[in-house]
Amino acid sequence: MLTFFKNAKKFLNLKDVHEEYHALHYKEGRVYASSPNVLVWLDEEFGRRGSYDFVTGEKTDVRMPEFEKVIPPVDARAVYVVLGSDELAKLHVVLKSIAAIAAKVPELMSVRLRWEPTGLNVKARAPIASVTYAATGRVHGYTPDMDLRACANTKHLADLIGYFHQRGTNLQIYAPLRVTNQSPLYFAADGTAGVLGQVRDAEIAQG
Repeated sequence: MLTFFKNAKKFLNLKDVHEEYHALHYKEGRVYASSPNVLVWLDEEFGRRGSYDFVTGEKTDVRMPEFEKVIPPVDARAVYVVLGSDELAKLHVVLKSIAAIAAKVPELMSVRLRWEPTGLNVKARAPIASVTYAATGRVHGYTPDMDLRACANTKHLADLIGYFHQRGTNLQIYAPLRVTNQSPLYFAADGTAGVLGQVRDAEIAQG
């Protein structure tokens, strides 16, 4: 629980004009933190219902987003990679480093992801820098004819990976359900999960 609340500010957008992104939302045994690009939740009974301002902690009368509509469905056909805590630690360091460079090299503000038989390949490329990292993990549902790619904001992805690593459990990262439509990415761990919207990538969209 403490890990979620410690990281919640990273997943909110306190500067957004829409106040629902300034609040934590409690609904049916879950607490949600969201912004236009990221959604993270924790399953636990908190004894609260409704929305509470993150800064003041006071209950607030804002429209609660329809979270269920943005959570990708998962079934037995889904392709996902399972990364252990040690691999998450390495991936987090790599993504944080790329994000730091991206402050001066805008081309590195997003990274490309590819699900492969041995894990998840992460690539960032700019005229003056190129980084490729292969996160080793168990891959489920993958077949050789698949071309599963995605493009994500480097900082948002780094924040998510950092959160899940701090929890000390394995993480499942699901391939997009519709690659060319760049559907959202789904992350799941024990008792918690998240959704990350993709960055538009013309090459992926064209297939």
